[in-house]
Amino acid sequence: MPEQTGRNRKVLPMVTCAMAQPFVSVALKQGLDAEALLEPTGLTLQQVRAGEELMAAQHWYNLMGAVADQTETPTLGFQLGRQLALEELPNLRKLRTDHATLGDLLSTLVIEAASLTSLADYELRIRGRIAHLSSERTFKPSQPPLQADGYFCGFIAVSYTHLTLPTNTVTW
Repeated sequence: MPEQTGRNRKVLPMVTCAMAQPFVSVALKQGLDAEALLEPTGLTLQQVRAGEELMAAQHWYNLMGAVADQTETPTLGFQLGRQLALEELPNLRKLRTDHATLGDLLSTLVIEAASLTSLADYELRIRGRIAHLSSERTFKPSQPPLQADGYFCGFIAVSYTHLTLPTNTVTW
């Protein structure tokens, strides 16, 4: 649903379709009809695989929810965020996570987010040893985007443990 701006223009929040790739991959592995799942987005499987097109943010939320529902995996977003986000998030492709600090990761996430999405505004504040990462959606989703929020939480959880704790000290 487009949001009203200060100039009486409507802005449709968008996200790069590359963000849908992990969910479409799960759908295909589970034998679901990915083209049917993608039909409401107006994108084809080939376009999502290429990852260059934009999709409406609400369609992205709906796609993630549909894959989670059809695979009967209510925690799918968290699982994918925890397992894949460090390697798969398009805005982190420029970052070498094997040598990155948590500050590098969070800074890159926030700086590069604007090139991938207009669905939220991100802010990172650092004061001494404390960093505060926040985001605010630029629109009101038609329902709580549980899978998107789960994906982000899984990503934050694995990022923190990967970048701050000694290797092999955390198991999921």
